[in-house]
Amino acid sequence: MRELILAVITATLGLTLGASAQPAPEPKDQSTRPGTTKPPKSESDLRRFLRTQIEQVEWDDTPFSEVIDWLREHGQVNVVVRWNVLQEQGIDQDSPVSLRLKDVKVATILSEALAQLSQTKELRYLGVGRTLTISTRQDLNKRLYTRAYSVNDLLFRIPDFTDAPSINIQQGGGGGQGSAQQNPFQGGGGGGGGDEDTRSRSERIKDLIETITATVEPESWRENGGEGTIKSFNDSVLVVRACLEVHERLGGPLVLEE
Repeated sequence: MRELILAVITATLGLTLGASAQPAPEPKDQSTRPGTTKPPKSESDLRRFLRTQIEQVEWDDTPFSEVIDWLREHGQVNVVVRWNVLQEQGIDQDSPVSLRLKDVKVATILSEALAQLSQTKELRYLGVGRTLTISTRQDLNKRLYTRAYSVNDLLFRIPDFTDAPSINIQQGGGGGQGSAQQNPFQGGGGGGGGDEDTRSRSERIKDLIETITATVEPESWRENGGEGTIKSFNDSVLVVRACLEVHERLGGPLVLEE
């Protein structure tokens, strides 16, 4: 979905875009090899743990509670599961998870496990500091979270060089003094080139904000009657205060520092 949103922004603004997935447990009777799993540099570095490469996981009808235990043991992080909310979706500690994956990140494993448990894609995770919270999309969307996104790459405009020299390979190649004095590089590559984007940086970032609020969960933004806000800082950073789903569509799974 994120790729779709970026494609929409690219097509609308004429910009070149430059922006996470998830987890698994150790079963009783199946082998789960952490391989080259490395603990985070610091215990609060949850993002680093989610990016850790796992050599192999093999789970056959492994209880979801064991998946959670695997996360706690290998990630040195706190994992909070809102079981009362999950039970409303028919998911409990004994719900089975079956995965066979090789050379994948912890984030990918977690995403695949949650997607398997909820065929409607209702399960999500949220990382804050050293704590990973797992619940439903609707539950986690009740709160608004603030995150900053650098958009320098989106706003960079490639100049249209219309006065570049042209090269005439027919000149300067015949030997002799006369031809040696001929310059194959002729100035003025000629006019032409596409329509130049003459909008200022402020105008382009305004267009970017309007595109996001019109295409990414439109009803969630304050301009459209919701609660989410998006502001530009110094014409280079977007400060977004929105629900979990909006952040997922803008930058992938949400992991915040404390």
